[in-house]
Amino acid sequence: MIDKKIRLENISPEVGNENQSDQFVDIENPSPKKNKNPEITPLLASLEEELNSWSELSGEHCIYKVPERLRTAGNESLYNPKVVSIGPIHHEREGLEAMEEYKKRFLKDFLARLKVKFADYAQFMQGREEKLRNSYAYEGVGHLKSDKLTKIFMVDAAFLVELLLRNSLLKAQDDKSCSRVKPLDFKSSSDVKPLDFKSCRIFGRPKMLIDIQRDVILVENQLPMFILEEIFDTFISPEVDVISLVCEFVSSDRDGASKPDLESVQRSNPVHFLDCLRSCYIFECNDAGEVPKPRDRAPHQV
Repeated sequence: MIDKKIRLENISPEVGNENQSDQFVDIENPSPKKNKNPEITPLLASLEEELNSWSELSGEHCIYKVPERLRTAGNESLYNPKVVSIGPIHHEREGLEAMEEYKKRFLKDFLARLKVKFADYAQFMQGREEKLRNSYAYEGVGHLKSDKLTKIFMVDAAFLVELLLRNSLLKAQDDKSCSRVKPLDFKSSSDVKPLDFKSCRIFGRPKMLIDIQRDVILVENQLPMFILEEIFDTFISPEVDVISLVCEFVSSDRDGASKPDLESVQRSNPVHFLDCLRSCYIFECNDAGEVPKPRDRAPHQV
């Protein structure tokens, strides 16, 4: 058998030094040559720069964009809001300008009715801007400047809060059992006129209210639930059950549907309006007032 290892001195008498006579080279598995100064081409340098520019993936994502393959099927109308944008994805979308002014009117009423200073509300939202930004799995949100994103959240969150409170109070006029908010929770201020639902462009127009109820459950048209809960805790009352208010609003047009079991919905910890509606369907009570177990539900309920 041929010895696979050969002394270096037998390969070349000029290679090595005086100690190389004791070294061996494996001719079948030679070691690769080491390049002390590897060349980084511009293309590789750009790759390194791109990798370094990436931030860590957020585990807080709960609001997503609809895949393009679904939009190209001619179903865009199913995913785009008709009258109101909620959050940054559809902000400044053409055709929604009219409601932007009305949302700001709701913000004005929110601040005045609850006697909240604008600066305090802005500081509250600025302190949560990063967490709000991380809730969106959409690169366009990452490019928005902090002050613009904060402005969007200030207006849209106050709009939703006023929407929930007014909806509950309107229902309370007809049926006290429908109200999830005590009258004292919706404070009044002497410089704010009493609510006039007839003149309200939303609650005074049934078609508009239906359109808004549809818009606020679109997958891209969402705010994280945590910001609404923290607004209630900070500026209204920590005793208000926000999940119940949301369920009351988003499920009010489910004609013939059973009432959801609110305790089960709350335990499911919905992350936004659409998730809350999903839980309302999953945790419907049967005729006996009981919530079926998952294995007993119809396929469309799971």
